[in-house]
Amino acid sequence: MNKVPVCHNASHVSYYAKENKDKKLCLFFADYPEHRWDNSMTRRYMNQIGDGLAYLPMNIKGGDLETIEDVYRLMATSSQIIAINHTKPHKGNSRMEQFADQNSPYIADVILKIDGKPTLMNLNGTAFVDWCKKTLTGFKGKQVVLLGAGGSGGAIAEKIALEESPKSLHLVDLLPKTELTNRLVGRGVPAKYFQKLTDFRLTSKRDDIVFANCSGMDGVNDPTTISFLEEHGAKDNSFVDIETDKKVKTVIAARNLGWRAADGVGMALTNDYKLVTLMNQFHQTGLLTFAQFKKLVDAAADAKAAAMHGK
Repeated sequence: MNKVPVCHNASHVSYYAKENKDKKLCLFFADYPEHRWDNSMTRRYMNQIGDGLAYLPMNIKGGDLETIEDVYRLMATSSQIIAINHTKPHKGNSRMEQFADQNSPYIADVILKIDGKPTLMNLNGTAFVDWCKKTLTGFKGKQVVLLGAGGSGGAIAEKIALEESPKSLHLVDLLPKTELTNRLVGRGVPAKYFQKLTDFRLTSKRDDIVFANCSGMDGVNDPTTISFLEEHGAKDNSFVDIETDKKVKTVIAARNLGWRAADGVGMALTNDYKLVTLMNQFHQTGLLTFAQFKKLVDAAADAKAAAMHGK
């Protein structure tokens, strides 16, 4: 399958738009090494929605706010750019504040034009919670541990804390999350921040813990992730690694240790189908059925796993 190019600045996007005037564009901000773009699931399945939509990846270095601002200015003047999806490390970047209003989420991952106005949305948190509740576990009365509380983790934390009534919420991140923690505590949520998984211990009954790795490959490769799974396994607790890798080693280890466990493919499916639905609602970009979209996502996930791990 021919892949759309990876852009690196606003000029690249402008050139692609001029060469593809019949397409509406959803940009995707990330900071990936080249091999990760080659194995990108979303780059594959989001460009199989229909001929009128291009999902255009952009590789922007973390902290490059100048390039981000240039692209935001281009979005404001271009009728072709209808949305921007953001992943780590660009979720909730400071330049998003120009689009904020009283209804904006604390951490946004999508900017969608609605009646010409760029509107901030938190799709990650909703997708994670809805998918988990449908396929794995709920959160009410549970001890929830999030490894990684920025980006997706922060959006997930906000959604769980404010709508799902957890027994406790442990936010684990190498970078301080004082503002997020205080915000949640101020809303009556029993949230605490820790720098490492080894900084606290949980006393668990059966089916009492929900543990999620929201820190990407940093969490996958952190030996304390496996140690935590070992310490709290064999009690029918629940673990999710939001990495979209069907063979991610943390999930395999968790299942072997007695956890109910899942990778992040289901969350990606839920999240991106919502994005596709919203783009069609406001921009008539075309809409597949959920079953059709799921088939594309599953095929992309299988191709990624084969490329990363072999058949």
